[in-house]
Amino acid sequence: MLIFAETFHLLGDIPKMGAMGRVLLPDWLGVKPGIIILGVVIMALAGFTGAEYVERRLANKGV
Repeated sequence: MLIFAETFHLLGDIPKMGAMGRVLLPDWLGVKPGIIILGVVIMALAGFTGAEYVERRLANKGV
């Protein structure tokens, strides 16, 4: 707490960022909700594909 109190002034407006009310990601980015959903699905598929690739590589090395 002492460190936070001593460095609080260095944070600028960061502590006040939560005072924006209800702001959704599509509103904040200025895009349609479908674009956000598509992006999340693409990131999830890429993550699962990447995890499978890593698992196969590690399985072949006997780790």
